[in-house]
Amino acid sequence: MSKNRFLDEYGFTDPVGIPSKTMNEIIRGKKMGTLRESAKNYEAKKTKNISELSEVNTEVEIKFKESEKSDGEGFSYNYIEVENEEYRVPNPVLEQLKTLIAEKPSMTKFKVTKKGEGKQTKYQVIQLD
Repeated sequence: MSKNRFLDEYGFTDPVGIPSKTMNEIIRGKKMGTLRESAKNYEAKKTKNISELSEVNTEVEIKFKESEKSDGEGFSYNYIEVENEEYRVPNPVLEQLKTLIAEKPSMTKFKVTKKGEGKQTKYQVIQLD
């Protein structure tokens, strides 16, 4: 017996009334379209930078990830998740945040500005409350 047969093929009625064709799509997964359509709509998942957020709460959970560059060299970074997006938290941001929290332990909100690119990047943590 084939595993691909449905209730109506065995003489039973489907109590929900889902046609075999639709049930087949449900079982095997929804159609994604053509390769061309998928390629046009493809967006690579990219980790953003904490400076792209207008405000950050100090109580958000920080996570750690290890990854590889395109040349195979490994690297690691800290990040936070906001609305299912990853935002990298550079070490200089953590250093400045540590200083600000030491000065004002009740601080809960801040933002980060970023100037420059690559190894010349400078971050500034700004307390918001």
